[in-house]
Amino acid sequence: MKDGDTFKVLHQLHKKQHAMANHILQLKIKGKKEQALEKLKELDDLLSTLLVKLITAIFEP
Repeated sequence: MKDGDTFKVLHQLHKKQHAMANHILQLKIKGKKEQALEKLKELDDLLSTLLVKLITAIFEP
C-alpha cells in the first residue's frame, strides 16, 4: 500500500471504531444488552484488524 492509501484505510477503520462504540452505547442505554454484547465482539474484531494494519504500516519498509 502507498502511504496515502495506508493512512486512508487506517483513518476509515478508526472512524468506524468510533461509530461502532457510539452504537454500542446507544444499545446499552436502550437496555438492549444482548445486542450490545454482539456488537462489542464485532468491535473487538475491528480493533484487532486496526492494530494489525497499524503495526504493518509502521514496520513495513
